[in-house]
Formats: sequence, C-alpha cells, structure tokens
Amino acid sequence: MTTITRTTRTALAVLAAAGLALTAACSSTTSPGASGEPSDEPTSSTTPSPIDSAPPAAGDPTAIPDDDPRLSDAMGAPSFPVVEWAEAGTTLTVIVGGSGSSSCVASPVGATVEDETAITVAFAPPSGDMMCTADFRVYGWEFPLTEGVDATQTVEVSITGLQEGAEPTVVPLAP
Repeated sequence: MTTITRTTRTALAVLAAAGLALTAACSSTTSPGASGEPSDEPTSSTTPSPIDSAPPAAGDPTAIPDDDPRLSDAMGAPSFPVVEWAEAGTTLTVIVGGSGSSSCVASPVGATVEDETAITVAFAPPSGDMMCTADFRVYGWEFPLTEGVDATQTVEVSITGLQEGAEPTVVPLAP
C-alpha cells in the first residue's frame, strides 16, 4: 500500500509541476496589451465589431435576429420559403429553412420590383465543399424594396438562388 501511495503522490507532484509550467508559459507574452496593460498599438481581430459596422445600405437585406418571434413561428410552416410583409408594400420578410451550419445556407443578395404585383428576391447559393449538419433551423431576412408595390393585391414573389441550379420558387403573397 505504501508503494501505491508513494506512486500516487509522485504522479500528483509531476502533474502539479506540469500545470505550473504550462500556466507560466501561457502567461508570459511578447504581445502588446496582452499583459492587461493598455496599449496604443493597433490590434487586429477577425471578428467585426458591432460598433464598427456600417448600417445596411438602402435596399440591402437585413438579417432577422435569432430571438425574433417570426423565426420561431415559422418553424411550424408547412413549406419553405415563407414570405410575408414586414411593412406592407415596402419591405418583405423571407424565411428559409436549412442546415444548422450557416455556411450551408444561401446568402441574401437583394429584392427587385419587377412590376406592381411581381418581385424577385435573389440569393447566392452556398458554394464549395463543406460539411453541413443535419439539424434544421430557420434563417430570415428583411428585404426593403427600392420601389413601392401594391400590397392590396396578391404579389408573386420569385425566389432565386436558394440551391445551385434550382428553378425559382414562386410564392404568392396575399394582401
């Protein structure tokens, strides 16, 4: 029993020493500002800052936040895409369903008013080889229209680019 206790103590001492060495190695730095002290030198980040983000240009689609009830309500939709008026005649909401991997979902491009009762909403299909998860989630965007549309009539909304080479999906949008 003494051998096991001595071996266990030795192993714990070695692990503790390795942990201290690792902590010391991780806390030493040559990077400005990494010590916690303020630095005047610029830093780079691959994550955009919400403060630095410019507002979307007129006509550009805007993502609907994940906690917006329109997305959770759409989960029960019998088919996708779902198209609704965000503001009758001026702004469309388009909700699509797809993989939980956002890189596997088409990206919104914009909406074009074809005439008073027809709109085309363009997406860019995902490209490249990627691993897409089999879980399902919904994504939504608001598309401001550059011209007004008569929302008192049924409007045909053609959605293109949801999948590479797929025919447009036409969704009638009732008043």
